[in-house]
Amino acid sequence: MSRTGWVVALVWTVLMAGATPRAQAQTALPDDTALTPVGPRRKLLEQRVRQRFEQIVRERLQLTDDQMQKLRQTNQRFATQRRALTEQERGLRGEIRRELTPGVAANQTHVAAITDSLFAIQRQRLDMAQAEQKELATYLSPVQRVRYYGLQEQLRRQMELIRQRRQAAAQGASPAP
Repeated sequence: MSRTGWVVALVWTVLMAGATPRAQAQTALPDDTALTPVGPRRKLLEQRVRQRFEQIVRERLQLTDDQMQKLRQTNQRFATQRRALTEQERGLRGEIRRELTPGVAANQTHVAAITDSLFAIQRQRLDMAQAEQKELATYLSPVQRVRYYGLQEQLRRQMELIRQRRQAAAQGASPAP
């Protein structure tokens, strides 16, 4: 793939629902958008990234038009659920950070409840990934599903590296290897 193609695909991953790659246990086509206000320039960039990602997926998986349309529909449906889980998780992580503020006694009961809720979200995310895979299996071959998952993982890893580098640059430190 050309360098431009990778950059476009990687930019999409940065724009996904504001979650880290680990939080996005199963991500589909670039349907998720960041939860921040989106200006016209960003919308245009997201559209270009989405189109490029679809092109990459179509080529690598050798999808028919019908399969591509079904994949878009699946991704739209699961993206909504993913965004909701990500928002819940973000809120809970904020609560736990406030509870663990140095110099302030943490409410043990509240921390336990938050921790339980975070694990429940992880269970929901796994259940959702399983349901998504079951749906994908209705129109993608096992090989196509594995390749699709591999492509997603590859993009996530590269985006995590880019995110770490940007964060390190902003903090004036070097990124983790």
